Amino acid sequence: MSRLWRVHHAELPAVAGASIDLGQKEAHHVHRVLRLRTGEPVAVFDGQGSEWRAVVSCSATGRVTLTLEAPLESDVEAPLELELYQGLCKADRMDWIVQKATELGVAAVRPFVCRRSEARRPSERRLERWRRIALEACKQCGRRRAPVVEPSDGLPGVPAQGTVAFVLDPEGPPLADGCAALSGLPRLWIAIGPEGGFEGDELRVWGAAGWRRAGLGPRTLRADTAGLVAAAILLHRLGDLGRAAG
Repeated sequence: MSRLWRVHHAELPAVAGASIDLGQKEAHHVHRVLRLRTGEPVAVFDGQGSEWRAVVSCSATGRVTLTLEAPLESDVEAPLELELYQGLCKADRMDWIVQKATELGVAAVRPFVCRRSEARRPSERRLERWRRIALEACKQCGRRRAPVVEPSDGLPGVPAQGTVAFVLDPEGPPLADGCAALSGLPRLWIAIGPEGGFEGDELRVWGAAGWRRAGLGPRTLRADTAGLVAAAILLHRLGDLGRAAG
């Protein structure tokens, strides 16, 4: 069966046969861009974990109605709860980080200001942009649960109970070695600095709080690459990245 086009609706009634009207932007996309017509199948997800196979019951300019048919329940979310604490980079690079972190399966992206950050704390308008980017990435990659995108007031102190936290440091021991020492599916935090990296005293403070230093190998990666590479390593070694689809 060919893959269904996917659309987003924030509130899905969990009842087969229920009808929903798409919002203006999604309706425009379905009617004018995808050109789906009455009777054609589509998938609709709410960004909170639910998705339904549906059929277009009305497709007109300014209005698209879907009728829910059956829930879709294949395993698409990562079993590992992974949060990325990203030292704020320039705006266009943060857009890219949010998009790719969503595709990888990261549960939360938490931008924060550190000493070498060139950007300031994001505005609510900027945060809404990143959340829209995350939803669009969910449509493309098949995720049903959009990642949390919320700023952090600096890097957290002592990791929460049951959480293993890594702070990326070019001089730290290999992240792969840190993976080998873990068991089960702990909650994981990864922290990566901005373009200039973390300062030495920042690393010392967070190390004293229980964050584990970890390196990614002999080459220096950009700030907008390193966190995603670390997330991919952890999701491959401890999560689901690389397993058979479905």
